[in-house]
Amino acid sequence: HSIVPAPHSILAGVKKLPAATIRTIDLDGRTRDRVYWHPDYDRDPAKADWSVRDWREAIHTSLRTAVQRRLVSDVPVGVLLSGGVDSSLIVALMAESGLDGIPTFSIGFDAAGGEEGDEFEYSDLVAARFGTDHHQLHIGAASM
Repeated sequence: HSIVPAPHSILAGVKKLPAATIRTIDLDGRTRDRVYWHPDYDRDPAKADWSVRDWREAIHTSLRTAVQRRLVSDVPVGVLLSGGVDSSLIVALMAESGLDGIPTFSIGFDAAGGEEGDEFEYSDLVAARFGTDHHQLHIGAASM
C-alpha cells in the first residue's frame, strides 16, 4: 500500500541499489559498485536571466526528448500508470507526441489498515483523458 524505501525491497534478503549505481558480481562472489552519474549542482551563468517561461519550456523540451527516446523500440511500449504525477506526465507526453491507444496498466491491492490498496480512481481519469488502452490488474490478499 505504499512504496518500499531504499535500500529495502519486497523480497526477503534483496536490497535495492543506490541511485545511479552498477553492481558487478565476480565469479568468486565479490562485488564492486560503480556510480555512473552525479548531478551537477553548479549554476549555469548563461541561464542566469531566464524567465519562468524559459525554464518551463526547457523542462518541457527535456521531458519530451526523454520520452521520445524511450519510444524507440522493437516491441510495443506501454506505461505502468499509477495515476500519480510521474506516470501521468509520461502518458501525457506520449499522447502529445501523437500516439493513440497507448497501452497502460494499473495494479491494485485489497484495502488494508484503513488505506485503499489501489489508485484506480486516478489512473482511470488519466486513461480516459488520453484515450489509452487501459488495463487494471487487481491482486487480492490471497494471491499475495
